[in-house]
Amino acid sequence: MKRFLFVSLALVGMMVTAPYARAQLTPLTPGTSTSSPGTTTLSGLTLVGSASGTLGSIFSGTVTGTFNEWVYSTSSGTLDFLYQITLASHSDAVDTVTVSSYTGFSTSVGTLTGTLPSGGTPPTTTGPNSVNVSSSGANVNFDFISPNIPAGAESPIMVVATNATTTTSGVLSSIDTVPSSTAALAPSGTPLVVTIPEPSTFAIAGLGALGMIGYGLRRRKALGA
Repeated sequence: MKRFLFVSLALVGMMVTAPYARAQLTPLTPGTSTSSPGTTTLSGLTLVGSASGTLGSIFSGTVTGTFNEWVYSTSSGTLDFLYQITLASHSDAVDTVTVSSYTGFSTSVGTLTGTLPSGGTPPTTTGPNSVNVSSSGANVNFDFISPNIPAGAESPIMVVATNATTTTSGVLSSIDTVPSSTAALAPSGTPLVVTIPEPSTFAIAGLGALGMIGYGLRRRKALGA
């Protein structure tokens, strides 16, 4: 009976928490933006890939520094892409960080809080002020207008959660007046359709599980009489 109760309570907990692991992030469709990007943590994620590089490797610009990228898999098999840039002490400030290529994939955006991925550093700046997805859906733009990311600073860890299942080559660009860009990982594969039940569905399922627990307790009491 104790095992039955434990399993029932565990199922209720899983139904309440698991589908909302990325719910704090802000979903965006092509051509839309948000001035209130959400936040998320590394809870329930598995690291499946990473990349790093030097800003300015494609364009000769005034922005110099390095970047790190981490790709995490969720319990449903979809991928979250995390980015952080660190500017050199002699670099120009950065107004926008653009990542591609997201065409055909869903995007939910925000920043990371709590535990950092291996190689990530605590940010020394806040923001972004807004995030937008280009009309084609290809680019996700994190705008740091006021304040920007100054020379010698670490950006927040920017997050783009997707319904992609694999990765391919993409580009990360840090923009002041002239863009400085480098190769990065981007989403690929057939988009995975993940159905998230409505809150009412969880309520019904939870009440059903609680009813099972109540039935088990009454039956135990009757047998012990």
